[in-house]
Amino acid sequence: MGDTLSFFPNLATTHFYPCDSAHGFFVSPPRNPCSFAEYHSCIQGDRLDEWNDYLTYGGMPLVVLERNEARRRTYLNSLYEEVYLKDLVERNDIRDIPLLENLLDVLSSSVGSPTNPTRLANALNSANRQKDTTANTVEQYIRHLMQAYLSASPSGMT
Repeated sequence: MGDTLSFFPNLATTHFYPCDSAHGFFVSPPRNPCSFAEYHSCIQGDRLDEWNDYLTYGGMPLVVLERNEARRRTYLNSLYEEVYLKDLVERNDIRDIPLLENLLDVLSSSVGSPTNPTRLANALNSANRQKDTTANTVEQYIRHLMQAYLSASPSGMT
């Protein structure tokens, strides 16, 4: 990993923390993901294949270094569940975690589509994913997601 650290200097400050996962440890994310230029300079393969890979997995340094797809997915899933989602729930005292997860699913599947909290609440209610979800609750959860940088503001929300 010696030469790799010149491409990813923030790997040197990566820490390992105990967690509840099956592997027993979680790797904290470095502060910034790699840009595509950094990714390309490290991998040095076919640019189109690299671009597709970068769009699929992103630029987290440990994902870039790991070539095994299953391990990449495990790491990204762990990062999402153990860092982002867990922190979001604890920091904002969110009690309805299934609603949060369903909202994330709906938001992820409607990227680029105009929407607002009322439409999202209706979608969650009509899909029978949640019952009695209000636009105010959806708006509050979206604000939490935006503060955690897991979502940008949907069209129609200020």
